[in-house]
Amino acid sequence: MAKSLEMFFDPDTNAAIEELWARLERGGVSSLATFSHRRHRPHVTLAVADTLPITAAVLDAIGASRGMQVRMHGLGVFPGTDAVLFLGITAASSLLNAHAEVHRAIGDCPHPWEHYLPGAWVPHLTLAMNLDGAALSRAIALLYPFTVRQAVIAQVGLVDVGTGDVIPLDLASS
Repeated sequence: MAKSLEMFFDPDTNAAIEELWARLERGGVSSLATFSHRRHRPHVTLAVADTLPITAAVLDAIGASRGMQVRMHGLGVFPGTDAVLFLGITAASSLLNAHAEVHRAIGDCPHPWEHYLPGAWVPHLTLAMNLDGAALSRAIALLYPFTVRQAVIAQVGLVDVGTGDVIPLDLASS
């Protein structure tokens, strides 16, 4: 099963995102909280591949994320018949540089998910997946109005995409 490197947030941001997920659920729209293994935490994914080596270089690269502030600026949609609703994360140079450093440190790894590679990555926090047009419209209405939020990166973890198991990676040592 694939592995992902995910950035997790400070407790206040976690609570705010979990409330957005709860608003969706109360309104009859399945959120990321109840998707697949049901162990998702609010996060921004940096990389996904069959295997991700966690070397000293990778730990150094993710260390730059510690305490980084990111801005959640609005709702967005990855289109398709099974749309994804997300919070857009401002692509600040500090975030893009940290993302690129992580990918340089990872190097070539088996079967990377291409939409997480530098040059293709759209920084985002998933709110809901597999939405048809009616569910997408309902989800947006449930989350309106949306408030722009500043968040702090508190942790990075290696996540098993299939089970949701998280191995925390120490940002303090970098």
